[in-house]
Amino acid sequence: MTGAAHFPASIDARTVTQIREAVTAVLTHGDDLFLVRRQPYLPAFSGYWAFPGGKVDKADSAEALAHPLLRGHPPQLLRALARELDEELGYDLFSAVHAGEVLSVTHIGEATTPDFQVLRYRTHFFRIDLRHAPALTVDQNEAAESAWRPAADWEQRFRHGRLLTAPPTRNVIRWLADDAAHRTALP
Repeated sequence: MTGAAHFPASIDARTVTQIREAVTAVLTHGDDLFLVRRQPYLPAFSGYWAFPGGKVDKADSAEALAHPLLRGHPPQLLRALARELDEELGYDLFSAVHAGEVLSVTHIGEATTPDFQVLRYRTHFFRIDLRHAPALTVDQNEAAESAWRPAADWEQRFRHGRLLTAPPTRNVIRWLADDAAHRTALP
């Protein structure tokens, strides 16, 4: 068939949805990264270690953000990021930015769910460099545990089979661990 979409036999072409936008917060303090282990009963990536984040909602406003650290990023994505951080960790990103607790906010990349999946997401990864590691109140309905650890430690845990994580998360951990090693090696 010319021009027709081809799906694996288990997927009905009528059930394929558009790609939805999602956000992930890569919280850093020095070389430490904050990750959560998702609850084992969650339908997606249960038991996996991940950065906090979630779907962009229609209610996440696209109105411009004035703070210099936030300008240049799509406002709807940042509002979704702030909402998710508040819901999952009790962390008010915008208040922290205005209080000078956030050193930088950087869009470091995106990952899109493979096309064989029925539900697809384009996840935007934002690195948020913090002046201090804040006290976070993790939503126990979302996460079974959480931790701040050096990127190199997270990377070592993965290499030794002690860290279950999705490939995009693993790639960010590896990149940040390599970045920390390069900074340490400089005179």
